Amino acid sequence: MKTSRFSESQIITILKQVEVCIKVRDHCQENGISDTTYNNWKTKYGRLEASDLKRLKNTWSMTLSP
Repeated sequence: MKTSRFSESQIITILKQVEVCIKVRDHCQENGISDTTYNNWKTKYGRLEASDLKRLKNTWSMTLSP
């Protein structure tokens, strides 16, 4: 599986910036991502804040460790 060149916190930042941006397409071009990638990210991370992401990672690590 191909790894992302953006971290999850960077993805959330990009999604939050789009909320105040005029056009999604322009913002995607500035960040070097496609509209499809943006939509996939929005589906996966759209409702998360950076603090939520940290808490979620903590929960995942606790459930995955034996």
